Amino acid sequence: MRWPENSGLVEVKSEQQIRQTVDLAFQIWNQHYPAIIGQGQVDYMLDRFQSFPVIQEQIRQDYRYYLIQSAGSIAGYTAFVLRPDRQCLQISKLYLLADWRGQGLARYVIDTACNLARGHGLDRLYLTVNKYNHATLAAYQKIGFAITGDIVVDIGNGFEMDDFEMELVPGPA
Repeated sequence: MRWPENSGLVEVKSEQQIRQTVDLAFQIWNQHYPAIIGQGQVDYMLDRFQSFPVIQEQIRQDYRYYLIQSAGSIAGYTAFVLRPDRQCLQISKLYLLADWRGQGLARYVIDTACNLARGHGLDRLYLTVNKYNHATLAAYQKIGFAITGDIVVDIGNGFEMDDFEMELVPGPA
């Protein structure tokens, strides 16, 4: 497969990059999720899971956040965390701005995650997706992810995350 032109991942390390990630989260979540989970839950989840102090703390706890670049622009962001307890690498976040969806960037990120997992001796990728996020579910299934379970988590304030767990066993490098 040919990757989108000038694609790459830039690790988020500085306060400025964290702020850029928070801004991207606000844009992307407000573009995509109100129709799926409602504006109230979007606002709550952005504050609880994608705010500056939360991302900063996750980076301290071994999450690796990356800005996704393509053609000289920032197209989205992703975050990985090693899960040796599950023998996998978790794709904790993979979000693209609307104009960048469908251009092969998610596949690029997933292939990068596969290489990272292999480099750490892990044999699977793991992620969760909202059960009603049909387009994203279809995209992950097209790439080769399989639904392995479902999970409902009370996240507070009367909201739940109602997700499918999905896994991918990468082929040989």
